[in-house]
Amino acid sequence: MLQALQQERQDRPFEVIGIAIDRLNEVEAFINETGVTYPILVGQTEAMEAAEKFGSAFIALPFTVFTAPGGDVLYLHSGELHLEQLREVLSITDQVTNGQMTASEARERLNPELPESSG
Repeated sequence: MLQALQQERQDRPFEVIGIAIDRLNEVEAFINETGVTYPILVGQTEAMEAAEKFGSAFIALPFTVFTAPGGDVLYLHSGELHLEQLREVLSITDQVTNGQMTASEARERLNPELPESSG
């Protein structure tokens, strides 16, 4: 789903970046099997530490973070992300990218529990 999304949005300010909390050889096998072309950072302890910096929203894998072009965190999602959820989040993040909504407004619509200080 993320690979298709990356290709669909290649002409927009959008990037999928994977972080694999795994061993390099297992990630390489996954890439070869699935044909993923977006960048994937590979690590174990370091990758977990990076994910944990997002706070209590990091509960389970997969863990998805959506940011605005300036880096403001807009939405955190722990667990499997479904296409319907993804489209809803992208609709709002696109409005931030286009200047139709502020990052604060987007955070409130996407996840009212997300602390204002995220970003």
